Amino acid sequence: VVLPLACGPGADRPADRVVDRQIEPLPLELEWRRGGPVEDSVLYQPWEVEVNAAQAVVLDKGGYRVRAFDTETGEVAWSVGRRGQGPMEFSSPADLFWDGQGWGIWDDRNARLTYLDPGGGFRSEQVIQSDVMPSRFCALPDGRLAAILHSDEEAAAIVDSDGRVTALQHWPWRELSDLYFLQRPARWASDQQGACVGYLTLSTGFALFTTDGFENGHGYVETLHPPEAEAQEFSGGISVGLSEIPTLAVRDAFFYEGELWLLFGGNTEDASRLLDIYNPTDGSYQRSYRLPFRDALQIARNGDQLFVTRTQEGYPVLEAYRITEPPHNSTASTR
Repeated sequence: VVLPLACGPGADRPADRVVDRQIEPLPLELEWRRGGPVEDSVLYQPWEVEVNAAQAVVLDKGGYRVRAFDTETGEVAWSVGRRGQGPMEFSSPADLFWDGQGWGIWDDRNARLTYLDPGGGFRSEQVIQSDVMPSRFCALPDGRLAAILHSDEEAAAIVDSDGRVTALQHWPWRELSDLYFLQRPARWASDQQGACVGYLTLSTGFALFTTDGFENGHGYVETLHPPEAEAQEFSGGISVGLSEIPTLAVRDAFFYEGELWLLFGGNTEDASRLLDIYNPTDGSYQRSYRLPFRDALQIARNGDQLFVTRTQEGYPVLEAYRITEPPHNSTASTR
């Protein structure tokens, strides 16, 4: 039985090319690369990359670990984690975030947050007990966490210091409330100082999140509609899957000097190397950059360094690039 599902307002589908953007090339010079066919055990499945101080930190989901790389040399500064359910072990590491004191790692199979100090040392752990499990986290200014939820009803919530999931929130777009979670996957971008922006990877746009919930939503410069999905009834429940994948999607995002940088991916040459920059407060589009390579997966910036994960000959790599010419309206500073 195929159940009809809403897929957002309008019948237009995402365009097959980038439009209405002011695109400049982003001049980059490779400084170092880790992983790839020569170093196939350095990274197995990079899932998240973040930068703080002099370290680029990668959540290596396939290796059940977190690895920190020196930003100047690419050498491994520290590496923690292995597969398991005990302390400093992970069954399904799903998110990495900075909480102001160090790193937080979310293991969704163990429903547990593990906190590390900036050098990778163990700080504490916390089990999340909730009927609705989080998928992504962002630290708020008051010490609590904002969480994207695995929920077909609510979009986000606040996780209190005792691990309780409270203050369930909807996206500011009403039409998204009728969609399954798979149709509106989302992530956080954080300035690591308490600002959290939730952005939808397959549709619509982004919105600033505060302790009072989501503020006004802002759309992307190119309209993205939620993907269509179908649900099949079976004994004991419903199985949901996407029946159409958009040709353009947001892969990752980061803050830099008060701006929100969004990494896109898509089926065309331009879409596969696109960076859009927005004002996260009023949602205004600023400009775009074209990367000199295709299909970056995760991205982060620290001063004039850009850190990128992608694949080389089928192997995952982490690359550090130097921005050789200052981009528009930008000076070197930490992320």
